[in-house]
Amino acid sequence: MNLKTAIYEQLNNDPAIEGILAGRIYRSFAPQGAEFPFLTYQRITGTNKNDIDFTTERFQLDLVGKLEDEDQLETLK
Repeated sequence: MNLKTAIYEQLNNDPAIEGILAGRIYRSFAPQGAEFPFLTYQRITGTNKNDIDFTTERFQLDLVGKLEDEDQLETLK
């Protein structure tokens, strides 16, 4: 299993997250017309532009939409 699949499985199978997002978890982009709120995630990599050879990586999660319930927001954090 690769990292992207493992992260999706973890997010999608967490009962607390499922209760808030109801499966609205998407890799990179949500489909047009997706119901709010939803979560998108992506792994971002880049290479260095000088004489030091290395690759940088980061993982980004974006919550799109508004949550009125502070407890739900804390759960997602």
